[in-house]
Amino acid sequence: MGSDPSFKVGLLSHVLPPSSSGQAIVLYRLLRDWDPQQYCVISSKDYVTSHQSAATTTATSDHVTCRLPGAYHHLPIETHFRLLDSRAFQWARRLAAGARSLRNHSMPKGNEGPHPQGRSQRAGGKISAQKSLLGSWKQGCRSALQGWDDWINLRSQVKQRAKAICRIARQERCTALVACSGDLIDLPAAFLAAQWAAIPFFSYMFDDYAQQWVAPSQRTFAQAACPDLIKRAAGVIVPNEFLARVYRDAYGVECAIIRNPVEDVHPV
Repeated sequence: MGSDPSFKVGLLSHVLPPSSSGQAIVLYRLLRDWDPQQYCVISSKDYVTSHQSAATTTATSDHVTCRLPGAYHHLPIETHFRLLDSRAFQWARRLAAGARSLRNHSMPKGNEGPHPQGRSQRAGGKISAQKSLLGSWKQGCRSALQGWDDWINLRSQVKQRAKAICRIARQERCTALVACSGDLIDLPAAFLAAQWAAIPFFSYMFDDYAQQWVAPSQRTFAQAACPDLIKRAAGVIVPNEFLARVYRDAYGVECAIIRNPVEDVHPV
């Protein structure tokens, strides 16, 4: 690729060369012949300190790709606020436990009648049913709180990562940002960072971003974010016609297809 000082791409991916990951191999084959002044690569995984002493043209023993000659940037770890671990939640749990203990001690003892055993069995069954109902209610509340916890933290992490990406994009004077799928918050964070840096944003979808997450909170987040990542992107890159058709049917967007490059195999 010819040198153009007015053009520079920042590429964000959770995996980068050198790595044996299929996504990293594809990125290596696409970028290895580029002018290193025309791109930089960014990841939440630390490829900077772990490989800074490695030669750029040599693959490590456990990797099938070499380190790219372009600049590498490592994103800092985002802070997490865990509602279920917060002091307020722990205080509320202790308060509820104290209230239950006080109630149990203040309950009057049943009078012994002519059939104390039958009365005891009925009371035991009632207490067991109440405990089961209480346990189900507590589990439901905990699940709901965990869902809110995940939802709040995901949005906070997106903004934190977006600030770091924007800082790198401005430092490197990037004229475009390309974010790859594979990490839940990379795409929405890069989308936001590109808006702040006033540069085009491109989605590179190696997989269907909205469907690849198993946890309900993660899938809900991805499905809510996906329309903006597709419709408002300057371009969407996919590796095949199948995913291009999925996004065309769902969002009315025509995608650019870049097939996963393969190495030429010469017969011996």
